[in-house]
Amino acid sequence: MTHKDDTSNIKQNIPIILRICAIIILVMSIIGFLFFALASIYQLYNPGFLQNISSNNQYPHLVLYSIIQMVLHLAMFISALLILYLKKKGYYSLLITLILLLASQFFFENQITLAYIVISIIVIITISFFYRKLN
Repeated sequence: MTHKDDTSNIKQNIPIILRICAIIILVMSIIGFLFFALASIYQLYNPGFLQNISSNNQYPHLVLYSIIQMVLHLAMFISALLILYLKKKGYYSLLITLILLLASQFFFENQITLAYIVISIIVIITISFFYRKLN
């Protein structure tokens, strides 16, 4: 049996709902990472940019917020990849990352959107349903 056969066998054992959920997380994390990376770069050329799009007008906090968001979206990307490979580490790291994303938004933006909470709960419940399939 070759290595290619092993990887194709792994992909066939992933439940379709878990695969869709992981792919959505991958796309969401890439978009989030790119947004905060490009916003940070644009901030260098237009110093008022982050202040215009935020409810928190403290400039040093906004730069720190962008950096933290980039790191958390990168962690979410890695978590989704681990979930695609059916690793329990991916589940736990995704759980921690989603909690940190919610906490960072509340801490830096002084608000939290109900949609973020609902999406996080739905993702965690969906992946928890397939917890036994994870290695």
